[in-house]
Amino acid sequence: MAKSNSNNILAIVLIGLFLLLGFCAYQWYQIRTLKQELSSTKDNLLQTEKLQAELEQDYQLALDNLEEMRGTNTELNAMIDQQKAELSNQKKKITNLLWTRGELGKAKEEMEILRNQAASYAAQIRDLKTQNIQLSSANSTLKLAKAELESEVETQTATIADLDEKTTQLTEIKQQIEEENSTLSSKVDMAEAIKINFIGVSGVKEKSGKETMRAKASDQLKACFKTESNHVVNAGDEMFYIRIINPGGETLFDQNLGSGTLSSKLDGSDVRYTTTSSIAYNNEDAEGCVVYDPGFELGKGNYNVEIYNKGYRVGNGNFILK
Repeated sequence: MAKSNSNNILAIVLIGLFLLLGFCAYQWYQIRTLKQELSSTKDNLLQTEKLQAELEQDYQLALDNLEEMRGTNTELNAMIDQQKAELSNQKKKITNLLWTRGELGKAKEEMEILRNQAASYAAQIRDLKTQNIQLSSANSTLKLAKAELESEVETQTATIADLDEKTTQLTEIKQQIEEENSTLSSKVDMAEAIKINFIGVSGVKEKSGKETMRAKASDQLKACFKTESNHVVNAGDEMFYIRIINPGGETLFDQNLGSGTLSSKLDGSDVRYTTTSSIAYNNEDAEGCVVYDPGFELGKGNYNVEIYNKGYRVGNGNFILK
């Protein structure tokens, strides 16, 4: 009985020892696991702090680089502010990955993106500053060229004004010469006109050819004239235009009988003439006659006669039909 009890006690003791050994082994495993987890957590924390430090350094360096390029250009400064805001958002994103989500690998990728952003932003600002410098230089060159051009324009304007003044003077001189030439030409034309020193007109009875001053006995008019000598005009046939004006002030006119119109060189007016007479002129006194048949009975009264040569009135007279 006593031996049986001893065996039971021994068994219980052995079981207890086994249980204790199992518990100790479990505790050892738990402690080892906790140590490993603690070591891993410590390593993660160290890496996180290291990455955070790198993040702060890279972020601050990017901000400093952008601030160094800040100047007086409003548009560039606004772009720098926008870029800084974008870098700040990227930093917050990385910080969230490090401390909230613990995604160190993803955080490293985003940090590389931040570095590339910073480098790209700095390059953009440098390029724009270089372009602004070039544009400023080009603008200065253009201003200088504009000033030179304005000076040249002023000089050219003054030259043109001087030329205009000279042109005006030359135009006035030309006009004066033309007027003098015109006057001289008129004088020459007038000098070449052959003057008339005698005009005689009488009525003629067509059937008998007898001259009369009675209206009823006259079917035609005979006009005779004598010229003065003129050594200016060239010798040759000369045409004289005879204008007969009836007592009512009207010119005897019939184109079928040789009447026409000439232009007066004195005033440019149109003058109707009744008939014409051509004579051979040799720079000496000459005579000419012409018979005009009006085709109707002439009335009584005072008739005027004008004779034209080369557009000038060279003689005038009158006669009376009773």
